Amino acid sequence: MSLDFCAIDFETANGRRGSACSVGMTRVRDGEIVTEEAFLIRPHPSLGRFHLGNIAVHGITPDMLDAAGAPHWEDALERILDFLDRDMVVAHNAPFDASVMTAASEAAGLWLPRMDFQCTVRLAQRVFPDSPNHKLNTVAAYLGLGDFQHHDAGADARTCALICLAAADHRGYGTVEDMMECEGFSPILLGV
Repeated sequence: MSLDFCAIDFETANGRRGSACSVGMTRVRDGEIVTEEAFLIRPHPSLGRFHLGNIAVHGITPDMLDAAGAPHWEDALERILDFLDRDMVVAHNAPFDASVMTAASEAAGLWLPRMDFQCTVRLAQRVFPDSPNHKLNTVAAYLGLGDFQHHDAGADARTCALICLAAADHRGYGTVEDMMECEGFSPILLGV
């Protein structure tokens, strides 16, 4: 086996977990980033409108969704699942990103296939305890990964992937599965 996984990040329109308005994904094969994708998503109408506080964080507005022809969750989920291709999925604060997928799917009346999520916050806490804190941008700075547009879903997914790769390199792991098992982490399981 080799170091193959996908990183994912969601931004939300408001405080409701299912209100995904953007997703970023990064695919890693043999320890190298090979593909990235990011796009806007139209949240399900039942999950409310955009909140000004969320807009202030990520800069995404309803007008941007219209201009981009953003898909509804049903179509977005299909694209996401095609990209993830049954890989191990990592996210920085994985419980949040996993709950976004779950809540958005529930609102749209869709089921999720089984997916394993692992958390790079917990991984960074274990592998890089000297980082001042374990927020995405702080760990990235601690590791010298360079500047990135924090709260841009595509940039955040890429940075998450780089943190996972740095942890594997630091500890000498050949797979994400081995790394998480040896570090004592169980996956967050989604779907059936």
